[in-house]
Amino acid sequence: MQARFTVNVNLSDTDVETVTRKTVLEKKPSVIKPLDQILEVALGEISRNLSGTDFAYITSDRSMLVADYPILPSTRKFWKKILQVIDTAGTSGQLRSQLRIVDESIKKVANKDAGNIVPADLIFEQKQAQLLQNALLLNDTNNLIVGKKSKTGDSLLEGRILSVIFLIEQLPKDGSGSRIKSNETTIAELLLDNIVESSDAFRSKIKGLIKKLVDENVLMVVGDEYKLQTKVGAEWEKEYTTQAVKLNNSGDDLIQGLRNEKIIYFFRDKTKAVKILQGNSKQIRDFEIWDKAERPITTHKLNVWIRDGWNENESTVLNEIREEGADAPLVYAYVKKFRDQDLRSAIIQFLAAEKTLDAKGQPSSPEEEQARKSMETRKGLAKIEIEDLIGKICLESVVYLSGGTKVEAGTIKDNIEEALYSIADRQFPDFKGKADHKDWDKALNKALQGDPDALKKIGWDKEPKDHPVAIEILRFIGNGTKQGKEIRNHFIRSPYGWSQDAIDTIILLLRNTEHISTLEPDLNQAKIGNAAFKKEIHTLTAADKIKLRKIYQDAGISCKPGEEFLHSNTYLNQLKTLAESIGGDAPKPEPVNIQFLKDIENLDGNERLLRILDEQEDLKAKHKEWKQKAALIEKREPNWSLLVELANYANSGESMEKLKKEIDAIRDNRLLLQEPDPIYNKLTDITDKLKTALNELKQKYIDLYDKLMVGLQSNEYFSKLTPEQKNSILRTHQLLGKPEIKALDSKSLLLNLQKASLEAWQTKIAALPGQFQAAIDEAVKILAPQAKTYELPKRTLSNQADIDKYISEIKKELENLLKESASIILK
Repeated sequence: MQARFTVNVNLSDTDVETVTRKTVLEKKPSVIKPLDQILEVALGEISRNLSGTDFAYITSDRSMLVADYPILPSTRKFWKKILQVIDTAGTSGQLRSQLRIVDESIKKVANKDAGNIVPADLIFEQKQAQLLQNALLLNDTNNLIVGKKSKTGDSLLEGRILSVIFLIEQLPKDGSGSRIKSNETTIAELLLDNIVESSDAFRSKIKGLIKKLVDENVLMVVGDEYKLQTKVGAEWEKEYTTQAVKLNNSGDDLIQGLRNEKIIYFFRDKTKAVKILQGNSKQIRDFEIWDKAERPITTHKLNVWIRDGWNENESTVLNEIREEGADAPLVYAYVKKFRDQDLRSAIIQFLAAEKTLDAKGQPSSPEEEQARKSMETRKGLAKIEIEDLIGKICLESVVYLSGGTKVEAGTIKDNIEEALYSIADRQFPDFKGKADHKDWDKALNKALQGDPDALKKIGWDKEPKDHPVAIEILRFIGNGTKQGKEIRNHFIRSPYGWSQDAIDTIILLLRNTEHISTLEPDLNQAKIGNAAFKKEIHTLTAADKIKLRKIYQDAGISCKPGEEFLHSNTYLNQLKTLAESIGGDAPKPEPVNIQFLKDIENLDGNERLLRILDEQEDLKAKHKEWKQKAALIEKREPNWSLLVELANYANSGESMEKLKKEIDAIRDNRLLLQEPDPIYNKLTDITDKLKTALNELKQKYIDLYDKLMVGLQSNEYFSKLTPEQKNSILRTHQLLGKPEIKALDSKSLLLNLQKASLEAWQTKIAALPGQFQAAIDEAVKILAPQAKTYELPKRTLSNQADIDKYISEIKKELENLLKESASIILK
């Protein structure tokens, strides 16, 4: 044909569609309107076909429904894309090819009722030979499809299912929108041949046949899709299934290992850009994402301890976090266990595919190459699914500070970053107040030059030995000898976290001012590590003694000349007493470590006094701080005691339970010294709630008392008594007075509740009617001493006969009682 017709004319898609509509698809005018009505009724089924894909029906397709019938818009678009795949060279003749396909297709439905349509899989029959010729259709696959279609029963439909799955597999996989999933819905819609009848039964049948083909290992399931299985592919599938079953039954270690690896990778990836810069000097704090079972070491790096719900119960982890205490320098990220089955399934798919690829090795035929690519795709999709699931799971992780505070700053990265900043101060509490200066490098250069005023570069105008860093270094050296690397290692770690420049600067200055000595003659920063240092011993000068007396005087201790050592005991004891007063049982802070005071106390004579002088800045600061804290504790402890005692009288209820949890949090987290005061508002809150509850019960008592008193005063017996008799009865039954509702502060409220709790008031209210009845009974006995008491018997009455019998029995008993007494008191 190409030889005969030498002029090629390129037709657009619109041209081709126009020609087919005006030739093989043209309708008689007499059938256009009835056909349009049928299609309008079936529009729901038409719209449903391949919905959500680029092949789906759109509004503009409505105008051509009649012209294209019996071919649906979705079928036409599907064929167009398939033809593009098959005829990549463009040699089939676009118009000629489509005319032939359409002509052959409509012959299939020409003699059927309106509403029958051309199923999309007919293009497979039309293009089967070309597919084989182009090597798109492998012989194994073709034989499989032909074999199915040659049999009777449902086998033909099974063959058509395989044809459709094959065609779908030929569509581009570039994400351009041409890809549709070969799932049950799509397969059924491409095989649909009638739009008037309900398609539910047909879809159900397709679903059953697909399952049968899967069971026969003709199809393989990949995610929510179905793929054709060749002989070679079946061997790969068998290997994959074997590996998957093995992993599911005994591969928990591998599954857990990969899950943990992906979780840790997620957190490391999310935090790779996080930098923790502590203090004004922006001291870099390295951190680690910790994934071990044992607690991380918190001496150097900050730590984010990853815990997950697959290995540990959430409540157990939370209890452990709370038990760590609010001072412990740990960040926890708890990954909750959800989407477990989805994640396990994805991991098994990934590992099974990986093991299958390893077991099968490199392909040696096109069929093996296809099977390998399929398995590689499966592995890749499983990896994407794992990472997607891990991402979704980990993004829901909860970040805690040790002690139990939840961090909610924003994203998981934000939460971890904020938490790390928080624990930097916990892990290195002696950094900001002692060594947080920006210009240690400048001070170091001056110290190396022998400048005694090197510390002015960091704003320190006093003696170098009085600087907090110098005080700590001198204390660490003590009476022994320490190498420079020992000093560095000690103060780089927690609780100090000082920079090496800070440590080296002070070592050099202490050496320059002869407070420490070393045998290293030309000391510089490179030699500090291996140099050995010891503290020089000095005698007390008159100026030193004046300084000591001034220290004591500032602490409120009067010291005469010559009594400096005597009053060192007084001074140290005062410090120890202050330390003991600000720590201890919750909600006080943890007991203060006073070992350094004991160390000073263990020294004798001038050595002790020199130590006090060496550490005077630190001791003064601690004395001031502890005294302030002791005063604050003295102020707040009474309120705390009131709060705890009042909480013991609180009833259950949502608001009270929340309040009690807040009180527990103050105790558990040792917040007595927290600013602002966490106790005062809670005390006010619980006082108001308890006062309201108490007053409500008192008012209820008063209302009931007044009501019952009216009844008592009008009682025929009580009203006849003398005032003295009435007063005696009321006193006997505790009815002389009723409670007053007064304005109460926390202390007076507690006194009230100690006398009568809320439960006691409820009991009083319940007992009040009985008290009044007892008063009436006593009045009756006074006026009618022969009166008998009769308590009505309790029974269950089911009918009129029961009632009559009950009344008759009571009447008889009452008549008998009247024979013995003048009156009867009923109860």
